This record gives sequence, C-alpha cells and structure tokens, in this order.
Amino acid sequence: MLEGILAAHPKELAYAAGDRRCIIRAGSPTRGKVGLATGGGSGHLPLFLGYVGKGMLDGCSVGGVFQSPSAEQMLNVTKAIHGGPGCCTSTATTAGTS
Repeated sequence: MLEGILAAHPKELAYAAGDRRCIIRAGSPTRGKVGLATGGGSGHLPLFLGYVGKGMLDGCSVGGVFQSPSAEQMLNVTKAIHGGPGCCTSTATTAGTS
C-alpha cells in the first residue's frame, strides 16, 4: 500500500532512512522552518500520511495495522525533516502506546 502511494506521488512524497513507513515531504527539510510530524497506526488506512505536503506536515511515521510506529521510525522522520530551528511531533494514542 505505501509503495503505491509513494509511486503515485513522487513529487510530493518521499521516505527516510530506507524505510517506507517513514514518509516525508519531498524536498525535506526546509531550512529555517520548524519541522512538523505525526505518527499513527494503519488500522483502517494510514490516515496521517494524508496530511504530509506543502503547507502541512513535513513527515509521518506509519505503524502497522493497529500498531504505533516505532520510536526509531519517529526519530528517523524527525531527523529527515529537521530544518534548523527544531521539530514538533504529535502522535495518536493507540493500543501500541498504552
């Protein structure tokens, strides 16, 4: 599923650290911008990656079905979108985070 989304939107999306579950905005990072990221599971669909794009989120970690993304995936996204002044992350609460 993620391979198809990435293939369909190569000008808008890319992935970080060789991990297709680490979705970033193509062209990231933006120097001088606070990077914005989120993460969540793929229960019904990987909802949060739909917010990655110009003027929106810079990155998203995608967990498995009803699973949170790993801390390593969140870190890899954060590193990839860090443009200098820092990053702000927000994650969804799922069974994997409880």
